[in-house]
Amino acid sequence: MLQIPRIFIAYARQDLPQLEQLRTQLRVLERREFCHIFYDGVIQAGEKWEPRIKEELHRADIYLLLVTAEFLDSNYVNDIELPTILQREREGTARVLPVILRQCLWKYSELEVFQAILYEDRPIEEKKAYGHVAHVVATEVERLRADAKPLSSATNAPAATVDIPSKPKIDLAQVDPFHSEMIFIKGGSFEMGAVFGEGNDAEKPVHTVHVNDFYLARYTVTQTQWEKIMGYNPSHFKGNGNLPVETVNWDEAQEFIRVLNKRTGLNYRLPSESEWEYAARERGDKVRFGNGKNIAVSTEINFDGKHESNTQSYLIKGQYRKKTTPVGSFPANHLGLYDLSGNLWEWCADVWHDNYQGAPLDSSAWMEGGDQTLRVFRGGSWIGNAFNCRATCRNKDQIGTRYSNVGFRVARS
Repeated sequence: MLQIPRIFIAYARQDLPQLEQLRTQLRVLERREFCHIFYDGVIQAGEKWEPRIKEELHRADIYLLLVTAEFLDSNYVNDIELPTILQREREGTARVLPVILRQCLWKYSELEVFQAILYEDRPIEEKKAYGHVAHVVATEVERLRADAKPLSSATNAPAATVDIPSKPKIDLAQVDPFHSEMIFIKGGSFEMGAVFGEGNDAEKPVHTVHVNDFYLARYTVTQTQWEKIMGYNPSHFKGNGNLPVETVNWDEAQEFIRVLNKRTGLNYRLPSESEWEYAARERGDKVRFGNGKNIAVSTEINFDGKHESNTQSYLIKGQYRKKTTPVGSFPANHLGLYDLSGNLWEWCADVWHDNYQGAPLDSSAWMEGGDQTLRVFRGGSWIGNAFNCRATCRNKDQIGTRYSNVGFRVARS
């Protein structure tokens, strides 16, 4: 039997109607015992209110914060709930998911360090996007369940223990900007390449790859995250820390990862090309775009919706923003990964090869042969057409090249 993840919902009383809408979306997870959801409305008559809340605060695996001006102004939230929530997040024992319900000054609060849940960069209530929030929560629940250890049912006497001095704990929340953003990707086999029959020769031959379990960042690396590690911001587009970092070459992405690993003691890396495609296609499903859709729409992907080459049947012409958008501005795919199509091309670890003849079948990066001066990037960008945003599309450039439409996201085994 697996431990069931526990969700604690913190909110202001004025936002009870919005909480109920969200609970309706999440109730299917409870009914199937995927998680347990607590808020003060489930406390039974006669039950002591404050001890129960404090107990649930300390047991939670996920804190879902319904953020409004009233929430930020609440004495109970600020004096009782938030101190415990922030402490447990700093210890790395719980995940904080702030949901921005309405416009408020949350970026001036203690929540500014967290990646908030919005929809198309707007508050959730404005778009009535409770299904979007539920999907993000479900993805986090799935990740926790994948990592969960079975509860023991043994009745034997406990074994003798020996006290061993422990090393000082590292506060991962302070040193690792990705510690709560990595999505677990369950491995499996898939057909990699031009499965729709519409790609160029670089996407052929279609071949079977076995992918091992791995983790991939929910978002491309942001400018805030880059600055936290590297101390400067190379990006062309600025003005919002949640914009993806760009104008970084492959070597600079690797240097970022080297410094990140030195600080955290972990083993972050660039994803291999096969890992990237496997995740973009939702564990290898036959989907055309990295958001889980087969049609490209500029309201769901940041690409040039007016590009003259947008003549394919799988796109709907639309707007051209001429710039990057903050990460998470558009819906995620069913794995909870954002912007795998559009916004920025993303560096992968692999050396460029003109096609898949002789490619690894085990999801490792292809580093032998090919053109050693070139590296792969994937996903399309804000400046390109819909064809380039396909999950199977491949592109490349020199290791030292910098563009305002190329960035990266991190992976971990």
